Amino acid sequence: MSGANRVRKIVTQDLPSWTIYKYKEKTRNCSSFIDERGYITHHLTTEEQQFPIAFSILMYKNVEQVERLLRAIYRPQNIYCIHVDSKTNIEIYKALSGISNCFENVFVLRKRVNVIWGKMSVLTPELLCMEELWKRHKTWKYFINLTGQEFPLKSYPETTAISNTKKPYLARFKNRLHSRMHRWPCHGKWVRGMCIFNFKDLHTLSTRKELFANKFHLYDNPLPYACMEELIFNRTRDEFQGTRKFDASWYSNLGFVKRHV
Repeated sequence: MSGANRVRKIVTQDLPSWTIYKYKEKTRNCSSFIDERGYITHHLTTEEQQFPIAFSILMYKNVEQVERLLRAIYRPQNIYCIHVDSKTNIEIYKALSGISNCFENVFVLRKRVNVIWGKMSVLTPELLCMEELWKRHKTWKYFINLTGQEFPLKSYPETTAISNTKKPYLARFKNRLHSRMHRWPCHGKWVRGMCIFNFKDLHTLSTRKELFANKFHLYDNPLPYACMEELIFNRTRDEFQGTRKFDASWYSNLGFVKRHV
């Protein structure tokens, strides 16, 4: 199906409703699942097609939030590795496996690591994903590592343009309580020194220069997540239809970029 037909407004304002068992049931018919969930199954521009990206997604809970993240960043030219924490219920692993089986370029790691925050085990699944991604597909330009609680701040055409500038670190926006760079109020709640975004944080999120934001809790606070989904899908639609053009001048004028050129 053409990109023009695939880019449509996704209605995500309802409360989360897709249980583990619903995913297992729905993914028995992959074409129906992909259509119902609104995946973009065709590259939207030649630039996108020529700039494949490899992603890893580390998750331990909330199948629906991870699947909605995958939907937001999915393109057929990319490749995606999902790691499910070994502490996670086997039914979650089966549900993610069912989702991945509906796509040729999405897979779930068979090896599951017991990830412990602040330990080397945090890096182990990343390394496993990178190794497997390289084995499966060697043409990707960049590797982007994500967790299941992040969400993009830029559409895929914007991500491609920024990556091509060979920028300094602009991977993700985090509002940390004890960071030396902390300067933004947290309208949600603090969890282990990290702000969980609320709907009042949406203006800040919509204007950030980074590629992704961390963190969102879909089930505790679904509204900001749904609003970010709508923002990204609408931007993608507008860019595809030529009614919105991404201005990369801020990135191209960074001192690091100018000196590199």
